Amino acid sequence: MAIQTMETMQQQIDALVLEPMRAYAALTLDHAARLTAAQIDAYQAYARVALEQVGGLAQVKEVDGLSSYLQTQQQAARQMGERMQGDAGKLVAMNQAFVGKSQELAEQSVRKMSRAAVKAAV
Repeated sequence: MAIQTMETMQQQIDALVLEPMRAYAALTLDHAARLTAAQIDAYQAYARVALEQVGGLAQVKEVDGLSSYLQTQQQAARQMGERMQGDAGKLVAMNQAFVGKSQELAEQSVRKMSRAAVKAAV
């Protein structure tokens, strides 16, 4: 009898506590991996543009070249601004999805616990 009670208790703990914790941990790990990948991608893009601009400056040898370089600087700044805005939008969307999925997991956990409490009360 005691062994069966312990097994039932272990199953309930697993279903009501450990299973939701594992699901949330997996969700969090996936979110962290996605954020890291987005940050690496953004860093590479920003570094590429910066290196291209420094390389362009190294090629300037006269006033006309400087004028041309400054025009490319303006274009690069505009493109970087657009890229940063796009990256920020991606991060916002990723975080909103994470919050939505987290809330969904929490709601599922509450429903499970409520059903278990009703079942135990009966």
